[in-house]
Amino acid sequence: MRTDYPLGSGLSGFIRAKAGWLSGRNDSSLVRGWLHHCRFQSHFSLSCQAGAREELDKMSSLPGLPPALELEHLFDACSLANQFSLWDLMAPALERLARISNDLGYTRGLAQTDYFRAVLLINEGQYRQAIDRYQSAAGHARSAGDRHLEAETFNDLGFCHGRLGDSGTAMGYYRRSMAIREQDGDLAGQAESLSNIGLVLCRAKDHQQAGDFFNRALELQSRIGDKIGTGYTLVNLGFLAEEFKDFGQGEKFYLRALEIRQEIGDVLGLALCYLRLGHLSHRRRDRDRTLGLLDQSIASFRQAEDAFGQIEAGLFKAQYLLDYGDRAGAGQAAELLSRMIDESSSEAHHKRYRQLLDRIKNSG
Repeated sequence: MRTDYPLGSGLSGFIRAKAGWLSGRNDSSLVRGWLHHCRFQSHFSLSCQAGAREELDKMSSLPGLPPALELEHLFDACSLANQFSLWDLMAPALERLARISNDLGYTRGLAQTDYFRAVLLINEGQYRQAIDRYQSAAGHARSAGDRHLEAETFNDLGFCHGRLGDSGTAMGYYRRSMAIREQDGDLAGQAESLSNIGLVLCRAKDHQQAGDFFNRALELQSRIGDKIGTGYTLVNLGFLAEEFKDFGQGEKFYLRALEIRQEIGDVLGLALCYLRLGHLSHRRRDRDRTLGLLDQSIASFRQAEDAFGQIEAGLFKAQYLLDYGDRAGAGQAAELLSRMIDESSSEAHHKRYRQLLDRIKNSG
């Protein structure tokens, strides 16, 4: 779900096709705008949220940006919002990106619009609807020759199918994404694909091969300074350590990931770390710490507006309370999930929620 965008990719043909846009414009704004765009890319690639946001704001203040550069700016804003769950930033940028792209018939902008609209559907747990949007985005990206966005879209299609329990289709999309990224030399993208493929293998209990993929991903991410990606791969390695019953090593991986996420302000990543640490604390029968970590996880998932994570943490908390005989607390936790469960397209969540309600009912 992370989007990295190489400078100028696919833009030169767009400018040629819209000849005259840059003529007669404020040359100072044009040059300064591209400088801010380049600086944004540097901060973004290093997961520096504050620096990237500062360059976005500076670019927003420039008068008379030509449409080509404004479109780059809008895509940058949506990318930063997606990376750090800044949804208030995405809303106006996405609306304007869609409007300009539709008015001009700009295929690449239409691909970007569909992509980010799919991201918002994922946040709501609407995976089937997100798949439709991603398919549209992939078609537009292919027509526009934007291989980077096409690869990113395939990656996220794999993510959606994985959340729906279709690991075979998920693996197919992850490998399609990986193939493009290898051909284009996209190291950050390759690392993301390696980590995602490793997680599919891990869930299939192919632990040895999963570990190989995770370690290859981590080596690439460490080499290029990809802190966001490193955080996710460390969590995957922690999950793998849990599969081997090495809970001490798992905790070390989670704590390393937590430190990185706190440093860069990755709210969604923090939520996942708290959730995994809560699972480990549960194994140690530390009730107070487990509940504290779960509450931190739920609050962070809520801040990131991630419905899937809120459901996962909420279900775990309700089941945990019920195990300790707190029927009222479990019922309250379950009630808080009812609307999100109704809107979720995850059959696994619906099944687990029904089972939880049955347990609460029968526990009286």
